[in-house]
Amino acid sequence: MGRLLEVRGIRAEEIAYNPAVIVQKNVNKIADGANIIAARIENLNSNWLNREFYNPHIMFFTLQENLLVPIPKTPIFRQYEDPWATWLVGKDNRFQLLFGGVKVDRSEEKPVITTQIHLSPSVQELNPDLPFAEIRGMKDVRFAKLTNGQLAVFTRPITGDAFPGRIGFKIINSIDEIKKPETTQNAKLLKFNLSSSCKIGANEAFFVKETGLLHVFGHIAFVDGDNFSDESKPIHYAGCEFEVDPKFPFDNIITPRVTVKRSDFPENTKKSKGSRFNDVIFPGGSGGPGETLYFAGVEDALIGVINLK
Repeated sequence: MGRLLEVRGIRAEEIAYNPAVIVQKNVNKIADGANIIAARIENLNSNWLNREFYNPHIMFFTLQENLLVPIPKTPIFRQYEDPWATWLVGKDNRFQLLFGGVKVDRSEEKPVITTQIHLSPSVQELNPDLPFAEIRGMKDVRFAKLTNGQLAVFTRPITGDAFPGRIGFKIINSIDEIKKPETTQNAKLLKFNLSSSCKIGANEAFFVKETGLLHVFGHIAFVDGDNFSDESKPIHYAGCEFEVDPKFPFDNIITPRVTVKRSDFPENTKKSKGSRFNDVIFPGGSGGPGETLYFAGVEDALIGVINLK
């Protein structure tokens, strides 16, 4: 059984959920070298469709027993949702943190969902105002570094053959290629053994040297009645995992394995967004190979952690 975490340093009316795990590489940047948890913080009634009440932001925490405690002197990403992170190795063989989140662009007549991508030597040196790249019209984009220096990219198209949400896959030679729209738009879809009414997305991916495979923590979702736009129906999200062979990614039909369900965590005795979200798990992942603590958003209102071993 997992546990639900108390989050310090946020206002009484706020909730924290949808975490990401950053296994700190530059340990001198934080006193004890502990892992960092990035989390989405917002008011309970925040909704991107209602600009007046929309107020998400990303903050950074450390885990201390059952508490998530804010890390001093770390940036706050205002108007950002759903963080993710992975480490790259630059040309100078120094680690670079690839960090991203979802942001709504309201500069046009209709709001546009974007993924904002940042590069920095550490969490503390991230600059929310200077994204490295932007992916328009897509969220749930994830990256994993391969041993040959290339990058595996997992995309999340939701139209056409990908409806209501599938995972595209592409290998690129450099992170600079992500600045080209065709990098994400033209990614070929992975094949999954799933109903056409289910959607699937990647949450965290990393390369496992021992197997030569990419390990992916993701989510599977469906809605009662199969209509994701019907907000009167309950939604169901579970954490899943699967492997992708980067050499032959499209050869096999992938059967995802359920990793974590809502029933793996205690009952919610605190704030809730309502019964529609009672069966929601949005994975944050573990932080990479060898890490055993798995973090997840619970009911779109809480953060949980469970030991996978």
